[in-house]
Amino acid sequence: MSASDRLRHVLAEQQFPAARWELLVAADLYGADGQTRRELRALPAARFRTLDDVVIAVQRSCAV
Repeated sequence: MSASDRLRHVLAEQQFPAARWELLVAADLYGADGQTRRELRALPAARFRTLDDVVIAVQRSCAV
């Protein structure tokens, strides 16, 4: 499963805009796998307007 698919699945119920900490809490409550949690922890402490913004930010952080 791709990072995009995992994030979309784990954060499907998340309301946006959302801060990084809200995404981390949502992932913990969902029971997200370790890889997804690491990807979300690597995000900057920012507010994300949409789920697509989160996916793009994770893809960028993984590309570095």
